[in-house]
Amino acid sequence: KRSGATTRVKYVCTQPPSQGEIEVTTVSPERYTMAMHGSGAKGHTIAMRGEGRWLGADCGDVKPRRPPAAK
Repeated sequence: KRSGATTRVKYVCTQPPSQGEIEVTTVSPERYTMAMHGSGAKGHTIAMRGEGRWLGADCGDVKPRRPPAAK
C-alpha cells in the first residue's frame, strides 16, 4: 500500500520461514528511511531500521555488483 511518500509491504517467506511488514518513506529525492518488523520460524522477533541517501553518480573504482549466474 502506498500513501503519500510511504510504502507499506507485508511479506511472507518460506526459506527461512518468516513474516512481517516493511515501511519505506521517501524523505527527499536523495534520501529514504525504512523500518521492518516481523517474526521468524521459532517465534523470534525481527526488527530493523535503516536509512539511505544518494552519494553521487560517480562511485570511483567501485563497480556495480553482477547478478549471480543462472543455475
